[in-house]
Amino acid sequence: MKNAIAIAAVAGIASAATAQSISVTAAPSTINPGESYTVTITADSTGVAPSGANGVAFAGFGLTISVDNGTIGLADGDTSSLNSSYLLGGDVSANGDGSFEIVGGQAANLFGLLNPGIDLSTSVQIISFEVTGAAEGLSTVSVVTGEGRAFGAAWFPDSQAGASVELQVSESATVEIVPTPAAVGLLGLGGLVAARRRR
Repeated sequence: MKNAIAIAAVAGIASAATAQSISVTAAPSTINPGESYTVTITADSTGVAPSGANGVAFAGFGLTISVDNGTIGLADGDTSSLNSSYLLGGDVSANGDGSFEIVGGQAANLFGLLNPGIDLSTSVQIISFEVTGAAEGLSTVSVVTGEGRAFGAAWFPDSQAGASVELQVSESATVEIVPTPAAVGLLGLGGLVAARRRR
């Protein structure tokens, strides 16, 4: 019972002292139809670790990625775009409707020995991939928590079970698709021809 209370207390401290978030960015902000833009999904953890904690991990995540007015440049099973520093690995799978599910283990720097290249004082990149824009208008990439999953930030104290904070995710990024100057010129030329024919 005492252990359960201690774990609950650490979990409460972790919740209060830290903030976890997912960020989705897309660049460039404007493209032409058929061109591509890069989407990057990162995780952030800020604040003070619970007393006795010696590491933190983004653990057990599952995210669904979809796009309006475009095509995601991921291949089913291709994990090359995932952060290669994950403990326990990760997976990318197509849902058959143009969207993708990504799942992963832990992005962590535990005990200063495992994944030493990850510095959780800065954002940790989860995945980066290309999206090809379709028709003129807006192309929006949406990232939500996978069905039945949560994105966790887990602390790993020295002497007790890790306490985790679960995060439900719903983030997006939008890019504007505009016609090329040549296409606009052709449209204008077509309008002049049509006007001349009416005369």
